[in-house]
Amino acid sequence: MKSSGHHPVSLSDTVTFNALANMITNLTESLNNLGSRLEKRISDIEGNVEKRLTVKFNTVINDRVKGEVAKLKAEITTEVSEYKDKVETLEKSYAEIITSKCDKTVQKQNLNIIVKNLPVEHREKTEKTFLKSKVTALIKDGLKLANVSVKDVVRKQTYAGNNKPGIVVIGIESLEQKKLVLKSKKVLMNSSKYSRVYTENDVPYEQRINNINNRTILGALGKDNDFVVKSGLIFKKKYN
Repeated sequence: MKSSGHHPVSLSDTVTFNALANMITNLTESLNNLGSRLEKRISDIEGNVEKRLTVKFNTVINDRVKGEVAKLKAEITTEVSEYKDKVETLEKSYAEIITSKCDKTVQKQNLNIIVKNLPVEHREKTEKTFLKSKVTALIKDGLKLANVSVKDVVRKQTYAGNNKPGIVVIGIESLEQKKLVLKSKKVLMNSSKYSRVYTENDVPYEQRINNINNRTILGALGKDNDFVVKSGLIFKKKYN
C-alpha cells in the first residue's frame, strides 16, 4: 500500500495541539482580563487625578480669592481712613469758618436806630453835644427808657426841596437796648412832645434795595395792597 504523501497524525500530536490551543485561549482571556483591568485602572487613575486637580484648583481659587479679598479690605480700610481724616478736616474747617463768621457777625451787629421827624435846631451846629442830649431826652422822657445809653448821633442832610427834618442816626450801646427802643416806639404816639416823631431800625443799604425791589414786584403784580415788605421779606397783611 502506497503512501498518500501526508504524514499520519498521531494521538500525541493531537494532545499537543489541543494543549497549545488551550494555552492560546487562556492567554487570550488573560490578555482580555488584563486589558479590562488596565482600562479600569487607567479610568480610576484619571478619576483620582481629576479629583485631585479639582481639589487643588479649588484650593488655589479659594486662596486667590481670600488673598484678593484681604487686599481689597486693606485698600478699603485705607481709603475709609483717608476719607475720615478729610471729613474731620472739613468739619474742623467748617466749624472754624462758622465760628469766625459768628464772631464777625457779632462784631458787625447793627446797633443803629433811625429817628424821623425830630425837629432841627440851630444849636445842633454850634454845640457838638446838643444833638446827643436831645436824643437822650427823647429816649428817657419820650420812650421812658432810663437804662438805654446812646453812644453816638449824627443828623443826615435832606435832599434839595425836602422840607422835612433830616433823619437822625443814633448808635445804641447794646443789641438788648436797641430791642427795647424799637419795642417801645409806639409810646411816642401818646407823647404831646414826640407824637410826630418815630423810630425804626437802621436798614442796611443792600436790604433797602431789596425792599424796594420787592415793593416794585408787588406793585407790578397788583398785590401791594395785600402784602407788606419788612426787613427784606414779604408778609401778607393782616386785616381786622
